Amino acid sequence: MYDIHLIERNAQFRRVEGTTDEWITGNWKAGRDGVKAEKIVGGNVYLHLYQKGICYFGGQILKTKYVGPDRIEIRFRFDNSVIGMIATGSWGQEQCLVKREGKATG
Repeated sequence: MYDIHLIERNAQFRRVEGTTDEWITGNWKAGRDGVKAEKIVGGNVYLHLYQKGICYFGGQILKTKYVGPDRIEIRFRFDNSVIGMIATGSWGQEQCLVKREGKATG
């Protein structure tokens, strides 16, 4: 399982109608084979303003949905514990995928 850090400067996320703590991100490049989309379910999504910045919003990934040939939306449950986390992996295309090891992530 993986966590994913995303650069989200334009606040494209939105609350899922009828919920108080579930959100959907904007859409993100995920590749045609769906591997990334499957790897991140159950992990966390971290939204950042820039690569070296701290996470300002995010939570546990509940599911992903293709919204184009190679783009996904991520549905997540807000988790306050992700606020302030930084990405420890390598960034590419405004994304950083981090393999989850043990309890601590980010």
